[in-house]
Amino acid sequence: MSSTQPFLGKNIKKIMLKNGTEALLRPIKDTDDQLLYDLFSSCSYDTLFYRFMSSSLYLNLQKGNTDFVMKVVRRFTEIDYENQLSIVALIKENNEDRIVFFGRYIKSQR
Repeated sequence: MSSTQPFLGKNIKKIMLKNGTEALLRPIKDTDDQLLYDLFSSCSYDTLFYRFMSSSLYLNLQKGNTDFVMKVVRRFTEIDYENQLSIVALIKENNEDRIVFFGRYIKSQR
């Protein structure tokens, strides 16, 4: 068992969204690559531009440049949980998990 397993198991919370949908908040896992890719794929140009201050993610998604997009995705899913943390909210849609929120925290290196 890795040292992150106890952390991941303890930090899960069910919440109710305004529309009545139940969501699960939890730290992102390295196995969430495809779910995060799907989230980015569903975002508009403006959403991705203002989140990342660049059009490169959107343009590479449109071109089908999976290698570039997966490098970005892995940067958010392969984390150490000590200096950085990413939180996702998942809902069930057609009996499959879907990420509807993604937030990231990075420890200040002062």
